Amino acid sequence: MDLNRIDREGNSPLLEVPVSIVPNSNGTWWLRPNGQNRDSMLAILKLAREEQWPCVEFMLHSSELMPGGSPTFQTQDDIEALYDDLKALLGEAAEQFQGQTLSEFYDDYKSQRHL
Repeated sequence: MDLNRIDREGNSPLLEVPVSIVPNSNGTWWLRPNGQNRDSMLAILKLAREEQWPCVEFMLHSSELMPGGSPTFQTQDDIEALYDDLKALLGEAAEQFQGQTLSEFYDDYKSQRHL
């Protein structure tokens, strides 16, 4: 990351790994469950595999794992649907990707780019 222009690569030791997003004709798909986007999240995984992205980054607040913990998932039924989406998403991801900590990804990224 360039510390003077954080939208550019630079020589600092910081590496930004943003949530995986894909622009599309209806706005933007995020790799972040909202109770209505299972298909778009799975499409992101497919695209990432086809285009050989260096990683995919998923996002979820821990408070969203309980009813009423967020405006998105208010009821027990919402949470059960979220768990169904997570099972589908993570099951698909496990077949296509290898999990890493951010530190492991940083080391791999750094060595592959000879930083």
